[in-house]
Amino acid sequence: MSVVDFGVIKTSAGKSASTRLQTIYNELNDLIERYQPDTAGVEELFFGRNITTAISVGQARGVLLLAL
Repeated sequence: MSVVDFGVIKTSAGKSASTRLQTIYNELNDLIERYQPDTAGVEELFFGRNITTAISVGQARGVLLLAL
């Protein structure tokens, strides 16, 4: 395996959750289309206390799994 790209998908805090998730989905699809990976690794989530953050990150992870 080797690194072919890296970066960050940023969304605006002032946008709605659905708009932010759509941005993540679109940018992930662009990367998938560009590099056409055969496999992908997705980390499990672990949150001890902040359930609000866990839900938001879980939604973003769901978008990633959908795109893949």
